[in-house]
Amino acid sequence: MIESEIIVALGSNTYPRENIEKAKRLLTERFGPDTVFSSFMKTSPIGMSGPDFINCIMATRSALTTEQATAALKETERLCGDTQALRSEGKVLLDADLLLCQGERHHLPDWQRPYIMELLNELKQQDNNISKHRL
Repeated sequence: MIESEIIVALGSNTYPRENIEKAKRLLTERFGPDTVFSSFMKTSPIGMSGPDFINCIMATRSALTTEQATAALKETERLCGDTQALRSEGKVLLDADLLLCQGERHHLPDWQRPYIMELLNELKQQDNNISKHRL
């Protein structure tokens, strides 16, 4: 399979800076040194109660299929200690949502969230290899 751009939204509301930094290390190990990350942005929870989230966007290139990329993200969530039991308490140690893989968008409503658009634009400005997505 040909390499394509992968974009991932990362978020955490429980020890968020520590968990996002751990996820960045794990994802860089998994996807390689050309993986780039946006800065952090604090947001209110959407669709749940609990503490505010820290979010960032990851972008890289890979030949992984959507299923393989999703599995890698779920494993990263697990390695950061995220569980359904904690989520049921409103604690999200790491949420890693695949937004783009093999040219196909996922989590379509997320693309319209202001913080996603702002963080994507930040990445586009700092790295010319990030494609200019139609937001």
